[in-house]
Amino acid sequence: EENIEPEYVRTLIRERGLAAEGASEAWPWTFRVHTLGNFRILRHDEPLGGSGKAQRRPLELLKLLVAYGGEQVSESRITDALWPRIDGDSAHRSFTSTLHRLRKLLGEERAIILREAKLTLDRRFFWVDAWAFDTLAARAEAAADPAAVEKLAEQMLSLYRGPFMTDDVDASWCLQTRERLRARLARTMGRVLARSLHDKYAEVDPVAAQQAVLSNR
Repeated sequence: EENIEPEYVRTLIRERGLAAEGASEAWPWTFRVHTLGNFRILRHDEPLGGSGKAQRRPLELLKLLVAYGGEQVSESRITDALWPRIDGDSAHRSFTSTLHRLRKLLGEERAIILREAKLTLDRRFFWVDAWAFDTLAARAEAAADPAAVEKLAEQMLSLYRGPFMTDDVDASWCLQTRERLRARLARTMGRVLARSLHDKYAEVDPVAAQQAVLSNR
């Protein structure tokens, strides 16, 4: 993050197999998942192979896990979203097969944890732009310093290359996350704009300027 011999440090991290826990985008992540705008997944900073028709369902499973927060996502919730017209043993077989294919595609068995019929993306392996965006938004919402909010807003904009999963525009399972992320961006940018207007017009109409700031908290 401080740009002190970053490539050398990344090499040491890889050689020693250090796990990332709460690390930044600068960490040499095994997987980088881009969901703001069109979906992309990189493995060791290279596009993940196998994006053809045969891999469509495994990648849908990964997208759905990200959309649902990536932690403790139940099998029933997954099967309801991906296989709504089948149930029982058939749905379970589809789930098991798709999970196996996704793990094979990723090439890292430990990246997805299955425990008590719930899936979790191991965050030691994944950097996800939507997760990074949420972290920045939370910091911006808690910040009181206008300069800090503005800096965080700039970082949020650099990540927000478009609505969540724009290439899955008709998928119902991503709508809630898409709207939530859009709303967080709008609130933060509203605060930045209100502060900018306050600074510009405070001498002309200080009461209206203060109201503009309060209305966007």
